[in-house]
Amino acid sequence: MKKSTADQRISQLSLDILPEKEVTLAFDGEDVSGNAGLLLVAQAEKLTKLLRGAAERLDDHRTQSLIKHNMFEQIAQRVFQIIAGCSATADSDSLRGDPALKAAVGRNPLSGEDLAGHSTQQRLETERQYKELYKLSQWLVEYYIECHRKPPKRLVLDFDGSAIETYGVQLNAFYRGGPYGKFMYFPLFVFDENGWLLVAALRPGDHGEVKWSLPILKRLVRRLRQAWPRVEIVVRADGAFTDNELYKWMDENRVRYVLGMKDNHSLFVKTKQFRAKAQSKFKRKYEEPRYLGKSGKKGKEQKAERDIVNVRQGQAPAGKTRIRTPAGAGVWRKPVTQPVHGTGSEE
Repeated sequence: MKKSTADQRISQLSLDILPEKEVTLAFDGEDVSGNAGLLLVAQAEKLTKLLRGAAERLDDHRTQSLIKHNMFEQIAQRVFQIIAGCSATADSDSLRGDPALKAAVGRNPLSGEDLAGHSTQQRLETERQYKELYKLSQWLVEYYIECHRKPPKRLVLDFDGSAIETYGVQLNAFYRGGPYGKFMYFPLFVFDENGWLLVAALRPGDHGEVKWSLPILKRLVRRLRQAWPRVEIVVRADGAFTDNELYKWMDENRVRYVLGMKDNHSLFVKTKQFRAKAQSKFKRKYEEPRYLGKSGKKGKEQKAERDIVNVRQGQAPAGKTRIRTPAGAGVWRKPVTQPVHGTGSEE
């Protein structure tokens, strides 16, 4: 942004539109910006050094003697632009001289050189190699470990996919019907129970929920146990993550899990008597039953079996149904005190 060189006939203009307060319009100000909020983000980055750590893990393939914008400045500019609502790299041409953005990146807002333009920002994204992206994903986990100096006793990992709508012709963007009805990517995210991001894996739009979940879980569990050998790890996900290979690996590697399960006729038949009993018992006191009966006893031969909790939505206090099933057909093992299947129930 350059200061206007036009002659200003009026330096100030006073208005009497508010009787209790004088309103004055001035036309002699310096460069202004509508992105002052980025200065708070820059302060947070200075304290956390999250972006600086990411920049250190990317290779700079450019000729060093010709560089005007170092790797950290490019990454900070890119992230700050997205935060400001300007996600397209083409927006760099109009924002590269913004004084607030320049100050946030670390340059003098008035006398400092303008930031990177569209072409430089485009190359920053398109010239990355797979090993660099893998280093970035590792940095998220390393940063999480660094910020938790006291080892947690238990760590809950929430797995979930997210539909990211795409526009135009983009590589691996596919149309997905059903509840989505749009062209999209379908990245996999992993958060802890407090909403802290540990994994963000971009997937094509036609991939299912469980795709890549197992290899990502293996790497994640291995690194977390290297840092915290005694931590109890719990995986939490919805019914779309139904996969026997995933169940088997978690059973064999001491990973507890709370997973949803899709409705099926077999479970509906097996829970018929419990549902009828629960309805009869609870309707005498409450409008709708919430949990269904109880069945099954633990035995030595049942160590490899899983617990299935049959849940109903309602207002009644906690009760539950437990059915013992073969290891290849179950859902929940070693229940934990967390909501399951979106009902607000606790186990």
